[in-house]
Amino acid sequence: MPSIKCRYCAVTIEPSNKDVSAFPVERTAESVDRDKYACAVECVECPSCSGLHVILSVGELARGTDGSVGINPASKRGRVIYPTVGSSDIPEPIPEPYDKYFREAIAIQSVSPNGSAMLSRRILELVLTNEYGIDDYSLSDKIEKFVEKDEIPSLLRKTVDAVREVGNIGAHEQRDDETGEIVDVAPEEADFLVEVVGDLLDHTFVKPEKYRRHKERINKKLRSIGRDELIQPDGDEDATDEA
Repeated sequence: MPSIKCRYCAVTIEPSNKDVSAFPVERTAESVDRDKYACAVECVECPSCSGLHVILSVGELARGTDGSVGINPASKRGRVIYPTVGSSDIPEPIPEPYDKYFREAIAIQSVSPNGSAMLSRRILELVLTNEYGIDDYSLSDKIEKFVEKDEIPSLLRKTVDAVREVGNIGAHEQRDDETGEIVDVAPEEADFLVEVVGDLLDHTFVKPEKYRRHKERINKKLRSIGRDELIQPDGDEDATDEA
């Protein structure tokens, strides 16, 4: 299983491949191989903050020589099911309604990737319209205008641009060209959308607020020693070159 980010302190955690409480997935249909898959529950403690995480994994069943049940590591896929939302997932400060929608998108990732993707898409639409003044009708058109903004970091523009394909799956019913079956949003796609939305919220709200506070601290120190403010508190500063 890939590494995970601690939901409490954001440190990277490497889950073990040891399956705890592994059990076969029972299927009622006679045509399905009932010994093909297995589930496992694993408790992982963050090495940095000791925060507890519970991971639910699934994959191809593997039996030991002693008859024990496990999961083939090559096919193992897992998700953090507790805690559903951690402090490291939510950048601060985020105004409403973005904060509410973002927390909901994270909270339902495990149970409804489609619902999480739709909420992420909704956040993108609101942010691009309200905060960047992009009034185009569709999300795809809004994103196209957003990625044309040279003042936005190039990496953020590229990742937001990638949302156009993934996000539309969660917003509109799509069918497989060969089978005609409805295409669901994969858990990995929902995770990607949440991560991109988090990056956008961080760039739009968190970093400007951190910069504003940083300017205030610098100017306060300058005033305390009888110097003029070098960084203006309003808008883009016209900082002087004087020491």
